[in-house]
Amino acid sequence: MKTKLVFLSFFFAFFLILPSAQAVPLSLDFGTSGFIPGGTETNNGLVPVYGSQDTRLGYYGAQIKLTGSADLTFDFLGFEAAWDNEFKWNGDTLFANYADDSEEWIANPTASPLDSASRSYDGGTSGDYLPFSFYFAANKNVDGYSLLNAENSDAYNNENPNFFVSWDDGMEGYSLVLWLDDGGGADGDDDNHDDMAIRITARAVPEPATMLLLGAGLLGLAAVVRRK
Repeated sequence: MKTKLVFLSFFFAFFLILPSAQAVPLSLDFGTSGFIPGGTETNNGLVPVYGSQDTRLGYYGAQIKLTGSADLTFDFLGFEAAWDNEFKWNGDTLFANYADDSEEWIANPTASPLDSASRSYDGGTSGDYLPFSFYFAANKNVDGYSLLNAENSDAYNNENPNFFVSWDDGMEGYSLVLWLDDGGGADGDDDNHDDMAIRITARAVPEPATMLLLGAGLLGLAAVVRRK
């Protein structure tokens, strides 16, 4: 009977500790709820990424925050852009597309994503804005400009560069897609947010104190079982 009580106590303690170790890592700061595609054009990336052209609920003007420590995966899903775009992490370029006046969604037809990169990052207990940015240039021969996370414009249906955020199905807090509108295009009014699509997936890293507590519980359980 005592052994059963010990096992039950450990069982409940484990499932009380585990959620704190695996807290939802990604969150949005600010942002206006809306649908993608924006404007009057269709988004060429919705079918390749989500398998449907249905409008997608998400947020304009949101900033991406990370609470705690997490292992991050970045996936380059594709692009449709008349400008050259880059996705940067802490100033280093992870992905780039040099469009050459592309008018169609470009993605690898045999595998998705196009490319991947991983980074570990600790956003702290209060949550930091993830240090990523987009860089745009009309072509390789001219100076461009940057759009930083934490400076995303709530720019629905206008030519200011911005990105739209949608959560992956069933993965809110863990996996999202950034849909870029670089403000370029022949008419300067390309508002369908498919110039570049980047997926960010986060896997929370358990806090050391939590793991020590869990380890102590396991050792205690082993000692009780051995005594029995």
